[in-house]
Amino acid sequence: MSINLSAFAGAGAQFLDANGAPLTGGLLYSYLSGTTTPATTYTSRDGGTNNTNPIVLDAAGRTPAEIWLDGGVLYKFLLKSSTYVQIGSYDDIPAINDTTSINNLITVAGTNALTGLATPTLGGYTAGAQYSFIAQNTNTGAVTLDIDTLGVKSITKFGTTPLVAGDIKAGAIILIEYDGTRFQMVAAGISAGKAIAFSIIFGL
Repeated sequence: MSINLSAFAGAGAQFLDANGAPLTGGLLYSYLSGTTTPATTYTSRDGGTNNTNPIVLDAAGRTPAEIWLDGGVLYKFLLKSSTYVQIGSYDDIPAINDTTSINNLITVAGTNALTGLATPTLGGYTAGAQYSFIAQNTNTGAVTLDIDTLGVKSITKFGTTPLVAGDIKAGAIILIEYDGTRFQMVAAGISAGKAIAFSIIFGL
């Protein structure tokens, strides 16, 4: 699992109250995106030491250490005062330069019930994350995918439409994106780089 600096309050961030004074003793909670499930953050890029959860801000309203995140995982941060009054909520926060959330080439096996392995191993499915793979077989019906045993999800097209026989061709590079519920097929049969460009140009 790669570890990258948080895009939110990663290093040197200072938090202030409504009057512009340092948020002394403020509390910064970290969760998995869109949930109330606590998520681990780290004090350095080696991941050897976890931050407390919540992180308690110092007298200057700063975090006592940097905030580093697991790659391939989106986070939610909740900021409260020392008296537990909520100040802000910040969701869908990625790690900076996290290459595991976009165009992560995974290895798959199977025909319709696909199993996949990612490198590095995923910590969880996150909405907006894209993955590409080389199909081992041509599908013969609706397709599902389970990456790193995180759970079986459907692969669909045009939103929620199930795939039909032949939508995935053996040997083709398939680009999919997780929408929070399922994997949607963005492009098939072209290079991964072109598939990324295609999805950006056409907003897919």
